[in-house]
Order: sequence, then C-alpha cells, then structure tokens
Amino acid sequence: MRARFGVPVAVFIFAVYVFAMMMLNKHIGVYDSAAATQPRVAGVSTEKKLAHIPKTTQTLTDVLNSFRAAGDLALLTEDLRLNAVAQSRAIDMVSKHYYAHVSPEGKTFVDLYAQNGLSNTMYSCENLLLSSSADEQQALADWLASPAHKACMSDKLVNRVGVASITFDKETGQKLFVTIFAQQ
Repeated sequence: MRARFGVPVAVFIFAVYVFAMMMLNKHIGVYDSAAATQPRVAGVSTEKKLAHIPKTTQTLTDVLNSFRAAGDLALLTEDLRLNAVAQSRAIDMVSKHYYAHVSPEGKTFVDLYAQNGLSNTMYSCENLLLSSSADEQQALADWLASPAHKACMSDKLVNRVGVASITFDKETGQKLFVTIFAQQ
C-alpha cells in the first residue's frame, strides 16, 4: 500500500511546500526593492543539518550588472518568475545534497519554467557555483574563470535574471549560487 501512494503523496507534499514558500516570500515583500534586506529563500533543515540560510539576491544582481555595464552590455532585470526557478533549484540541490545542472531525477532548470509561467522554449542559460566564499564578487570572479559561465553571463541576448544564494552545508560553510539568465 505504501509503494502505491508514496510517490503521489511525496509530489503533493513537495508542491504544497513550494507553494507555501512562494507565498511566504511574496508576503514578506521579497520582490519589493524596498525590502532588499528581507530573506529571498525561505528555509528548512534536513536530517544532515543542511542549512537553508536566507540571503538577499539584490547584491548578486548588482554584481552581475556591474560586470555587464563594464562590458557595454544591457543591464539585467531581476525577474520574479526566474527568481522562483532559481530558488526552487537551490532548495532542491540543498535538500537532496547534490550539485549539478541535472537533478537526480533528470530534471533541469527548464523543467521548472511552465509551473512559473515561463515558456520552456525561451532562450536561457544557468550558472551554478558551490563556493567556500559567501562573497558575490568572488562568485563573479569564479564564474569569469570559466569560459562557459562567462559566455552565459555576457550573452547579448539575455536581459533578465533570476538569482538565489543560500548556504549549502552548514558544517563546511559552502554557499550555493544559482543564476538563470533569459531573453524577454
């Protein structure tokens, strides 16, 4: 009996959790520029004591825009739907303790587009970073050291971004940065 209902129940609980986190973030004014100091990712902990420590995203967006301005590229607009995708990706990676562009279930960031009101055929790319530093400037430097990550950040076609930054592992202090770039 358990195997028969286990997966649907787990999917339902996860959907309720994601909806509750989105409503919590909306309720505390996450997407209001005046609330830049409010948490952007609501958190939970797991048996391994992995920490979901909220971190504002505006600083990361500002760092990305400084890089783009220096390269005469159009500035990025932070998009709340892309933020929801980035946050979902970050929460999934921390809760399942993996770090990859493809989840253990074979899902990518694009698989989250439809549930966030986005087209899964729009032009976009994702940058991930697992770092011992919580500094957004260092995250940018690490991405710039990778040709593929730099190409994604400096793509002239993208003009929107979704970002998330949370603690990946409380014991090691590692931070997880997720950025989703897209064309409007």
